[in-house]
Amino acid sequence: MLTYETYNEIYKTSNPELQRIIYGQIVSSISGIRNDTAYSSIGKISVAERLNNDSVSIFSTKSVAVNALGMGIIKRYNVLVDYQKQDIYLQPNPSYIAPPVSFFNSKGFRARLTKDGSIRVINLTAGLNAEKAGLQIGDEILSINDIKTDQEDKCSVLEKFDAMEWKTQTNVITVKRNEKVLKFEI
Repeated sequence: MLTYETYNEIYKTSNPELQRIIYGQIVSSISGIRNDTAYSSIGKISVAERLNNDSVSIFSTKSVAVNALGMGIIKRYNVLVDYQKQDIYLQPNPSYIAPPVSFFNSKGFRARLTKDGSIRVINLTAGLNAEKAGLQIGDEILSINDIKTDQEDKCSVLEKFDAMEWKTQTNVITVKRNEKVLKFEI
């Protein structure tokens, strides 16, 4: 995560392909779950003179609690630490393989298993399919296509959802909102 000012500076100079605004719960392994608005862009970025990348994601919230070098960078490079000089060196990782696109990210939302045992929408990306279709933060997901959340272990269901074919034109998502059952095509 970057400070918002640093994020804007990099965003302006990195030839970004797009900027996404994500609202709802923002999850960070360091700061946990926060209700906030996040700003994310994917673009070309130069880490050093000979270390250029063409699809690095940069991320910020306006009220950043912590700053951390993101896993998107760490996975792409072997990190060498010189403790005496207090320097960090990055070498390209030849075995890096980009992760597959997830169903949730491609449709513009994220879901999580909550403490009450339900699977709920926890955030939405502004302007993408889920928001346009009418999904809202807090909606309880009952099913996506023919996969129902009450069929088996909820963690397995979440994994199945995230591994679904994301290029499919239409996915039917059934949710419960304020005791009403609603269907959305995304």
